[in-house]
Amino acid sequence: MRLVRSTISAKQVEEEDVDFKNMAGLEFKKREMEQQVEILRLEKDLGAARHRLGAMRRAGYHTDETD
Repeated sequence: MRLVRSTISAKQVEEEDVDFKNMAGLEFKKREMEQQVEILRLEKDLGAARHRLGAMRRAGYHTDETD
């Protein structure tokens, strides 16, 4: 659920009408860094979700063998 909310939040940020060419240098750098942080957070969440999926699949294979 957090991943979905994060994706929606990131999409809303993308849809902002921002004129980067006329943005002050400091503001531009700040937004650039915030975007990088968001990407890293999403990658971390995705990695955790993949790990959980792998654990679920391993558990599923284990129960299939005993049935």
